[in-house]
Amino acid sequence: MGVQGLNLFAKAAVNMATEQPGGLPVDIAQGFLAPYDSWGNRSAIYHFVKDIPLSPRHPTWPLLQQIEQGLTSLADLPIQLIWGMRDWCFRPQCLERFQQYWPQARVCKIETAGHYVIEDAPDQVRDTVNQFLDETRTGQL
Repeated sequence: MGVQGLNLFAKAAVNMATEQPGGLPVDIAQGFLAPYDSWGNRSAIYHFVKDIPLSPRHPTWPLLQQIEQGLTSLADLPIQLIWGMRDWCFRPQCLERFQQYWPQARVCKIETAGHYVIEDAPDQVRDTVNQFLDETRTGQL
């Protein structure tokens, strides 16, 4: 009822997922919330939350394990990780786990960013992505 009826998940995210004082600016928060303006339009959020595998008993847990086992198959590719170090959901330990699978990955730790890393540090994210793409294109990686 709270997720789909009152839109509490998305409403909480515009404040909790950013490190900006007071949450996201009103116009940006409204943009994040606009697609979820009715019970029916919040169905995707409900199913997203319901699909998060929190224990081995969850039906998607085996798929999550299968995906994790396949991560090493990507280790030879150029990889750039950009991480908001204040993310309450994907904490720094999650980044460290990715680094175990991809030790050669480039890592950009943004100390002042949270879960909405692009909203919290747009210039730094843009510059990091552009540099990574330029170096990938020119074979410098």
